[in-house]
Amino acid sequence: MSDTCKAYQLARDAAEMANWIKSREQHALIYDENVDFDQAEVTQKVFDELQSGMLEKKATLTEMNELAIQLECLGQTDATLKFHVQLEDVNKKWSDLERAASERLRLYEKAHEVQRFHWDIDETRDWIQEKDGALGIDDLGRDLRSVQALQRKHEGFERDLAALDEKIRTIDEQGRKLMKNHPDSAETISHKQDEIHSEWTQLKRKAQLRKEKLTDSYDLQRYLSDFRDLSSWMTNIKGLIESDELAKDVTGAEALLDHHQDYKTEIDARAGVFHAFELFGRQLLDADHFGSVEIQEKLSIIRDAKEDLEKTWIARRISLDQCLELQLFYRDCEQAEHWMSSRESFLLSDDVDNTSDNVEALIKKHEDFDRAIKNQEDKIEMLASLGDQLIAHGNYASEDVHSKKEKILKRWKRLRQGLFERRSKLGESQTLQQFSRDADEIESWMLEKLQLAEEESYKDPANIQSKHQKHQVNLNLGFFLFISE
Repeated sequence: MSDTCKAYQLARDAAEMANWIKSREQHALIYDENVDFDQAEVTQKVFDELQSGMLEKKATLTEMNELAIQLECLGQTDATLKFHVQLEDVNKKWSDLERAASERLRLYEKAHEVQRFHWDIDETRDWIQEKDGALGIDDLGRDLRSVQALQRKHEGFERDLAALDEKIRTIDEQGRKLMKNHPDSAETISHKQDEIHSEWTQLKRKAQLRKEKLTDSYDLQRYLSDFRDLSSWMTNIKGLIESDELAKDVTGAEALLDHHQDYKTEIDARAGVFHAFELFGRQLLDADHFGSVEIQEKLSIIRDAKEDLEKTWIARRISLDQCLELQLFYRDCEQAEHWMSSRESFLLSDDVDNTSDNVEALIKKHEDFDRAIKNQEDKIEMLASLGDQLIAHGNYASEDVHSKKEKILKRWKRLRQGLFERRSKLGESQTLQQFSRDADEIESWMLEKLQLAEEESYKDPANIQSKHQKHQVNLNLGFFLFISE
């Protein structure tokens, strides 16, 4: 009775197994190689579930076969025979299911390679289109900093392209293998490869063009940055050069000239910068840069500004040279006026008296003064010549120079006239003093002779002849002295 129950239980289990196998046959037998990758993924999931179920059911089938063998060993019954027939049918169906599943696995693995290839192609195409859209941006930056930021971003983009390039090579290798293993799909695979290569080539071309445009934009912004730097520097130094400051003395004028020469040194030191700017601009123009119009405009502005700066420096130099010449003239005028002032006080002094010694001393002093006048005359002539040169060269203070020169020359003329008058006055005093001296000498001599003539010895008749001769000689001598005076 127990064995019969086991046989009926096995029959029920066999029936359930047969139903399970029947319900799973369609999953093992139905296969469409034309489904897309997503549908293939769903089908594969169902097939994976089938294989997992078959593993479980195989263990159950094995137990059923072992139990059937045990029942056969116990003896043949109607239930056992019926179950044996039923179990053989189940085993046959199981074998058919295993063969179908195995064939399905082989076909799936074969088809999955192609489907995976198509999926990789589509994924790569989506990626290329995404990157192509990113390259559609026309922003090339507004200044040097923004262009550099865009260049760094593009470098990251190029790193992504390098990874994509590796992906393309992998797809090519897969395609070659698939066309060899799947001749029936070779044409489709080749067509897919051609499409993806065309899109990839176009993307690389656009990326290279974008890189070149960013490079050109960087060059332009660097050029404009150099332009702004040079323009700012020229504006600043031109403002310093255009200073209206003028010196009030020779030392100050020389200091301003030295400082002005420092500006020239600074300008000359920038010659290399100007040359590099000019050369860079010419290179961009020769390369037919997209900003050629603006580049040419900035190039002309810098040229004109540099020329204007040099003219400004020269004009200021002329002004400072005139200032130094003017201060030298003023200094010479001041020295000449100081010299004449000290001499004028001598001419104005009323120190001429009737004493002989004083007149002689004044005459000697006047002779020294006369020599000094002659020595100073060359300096006065040089001063006048310097003034004429300043006026002829258009010095900014020409009117004052003319006025000061005329004033100096008039004063010099008065000084020379005073010298002449002083000399005449001293000559008259000297003549008067000499006449007074001679008159005093004659008077003394006459008194002496008068005293001699009145002596008693002259009244003695003795030697009257010799006394007469001696007296006559004294008279003649006195007359000669008087005449000579």
